[in-house]
Amino acid sequence: MVKDAGDIAGQRPAYLQVKPSARAAHLLADNIERCRQAIEISRASFEADGQQANETDNISIVRNTCGIAKTMEGSLK
Repeated sequence: MVKDAGDIAGQRPAYLQVKPSARAAHLLADNIERCRQAIEISRASFEADGQQANETDNISIVRNTCGIAKTMEGSLK
């Protein structure tokens, strides 16, 4: 879901180039990418230690890191 949201958000700055909201759309796309990277880093860390990905950790990352992007998108509407 995060990858899909990132793909959609990544397309927004292109069609908003001449509008004031283009910068905000770019920042939102960056924050969604940071969210995706945080989840991937967490999963890789667990795998490197020979463990399965910890879903509780993923939920914590989504609430803390991905919550920023969610709040930003809500503010843009």
